[in-house]
Amino acid sequence: KRNFLLLDEPNNHLDLEAIIALGEGIRNYEGQAICVSHDRELLDAFANRIIEIQEDGTIIDFDGTYEEYLASKE
Repeated sequence: KRNFLLLDEPNNHLDLEAIIALGEGIRNYEGQAICVSHDRELLDAFANRIIEIQEDGTIIDFDGTYEEYLASKE
């Protein structure tokens, strides 16, 4: 049984309905998922941990949603 997904821009070329379904599917997935995406709506659907790699190589590991992460940066 698989328990890990690695997704790189999984919503490229998808319409809005498919993006919503993808977000719901990842949220309901029982395993672990790492997703690289520039789509804020997709990340809002399921992300509960944010890892940012900054230009200087510094890594920020934030335990929370994408909205909480953005609020913490203000």
